[in-house]
Amino acid sequence: MATVTLHSGSKRSSCNGITDSESKELCTVAVARGHIDRARKIDETEGTSLSTEIKNLLSAATIEEQLHILKDIAKNHLGNGNECEKSKVSAFCIQLLIDIYVAAAPKDPFKCAIARIFMALPEEAHTDVAVCLSAHLIKLMSSDRSLVEMNSVIAAVGCCFDNFPIGVLAATISVLPALRLIKTCLKYCIMELSHSLPPAKKMEICHIVHSSLRTAVSLLQKCQTKVKELVYSERYCKEGYLVPDMIVNLAALLDMHCNLMPGSTDYSESDGI
Repeated sequence: MATVTLHSGSKRSSCNGITDSESKELCTVAVARGHIDRARKIDETEGTSLSTEIKNLLSAATIEEQLHILKDIAKNHLGNGNECEKSKVSAFCIQLLIDIYVAAAPKDPFKCAIARIFMALPEEAHTDVAVCLSAHLIKLMSSDRSLVEMNSVIAAVGCCFDNFPIGVLAATISVLPALRLIKTCLKYCIMELSHSLPPAKKMEICHIVHSSLRTAVSLLQKCQTKVKELVYSERYCKEGYLVPDMIVNLAALLDMHCNLMPGSTDYSESDGI
């Protein structure tokens, strides 16, 4: 597994524990070895230099240099903004950017830059990107994961709503598995909170609950039509609901699909979404 190392200043603690605002955090975003191998094969058949560009991305010393290389990859292989090429090369580049986008932490420079790159593509390419992004998210949602890992995937879904219309479309496509994941995550949280926990652990669980509910509200608010179509009957989701009523809809969703009794350990998929 090769990795792209991000260098970004922040007061938040990170993978290496640096919290001083004067320091530079070192975080990593994984680039699968399969991407590099596939890039070499595309280079052989298409006469491109993708593998070299990825190696340059991996060896770049600063976040600024990495972002510049990413923009060049998009400029060279994804069209000029007026038209978008559809080829094996463009499909590969879109998948590479999506993999890095999803793996990057919220508010990470890579995440923001890639969102801007995608939004700069011609409008006809937006749907293709959204379908690819939703497929990546659904793949992550379908895997067995720990509570912390589920929270990371839910956070990735939540980032789709950060001034990123393509992300909203991707979340809409994957809304049902996203709600299923949130349901499972909340059930695990409820079980954990029914036990005696140290204050720090309890606070961590509460943060996960907050993140999950915030993402659920975003899904209900931004994907109303799809949610009504897939999840609610007319009894639980009335026409004409206003935005504040999203909280009411969320309460109905939890009432329908989650056993909120402390100590519940029934996580079977037979009880709802």
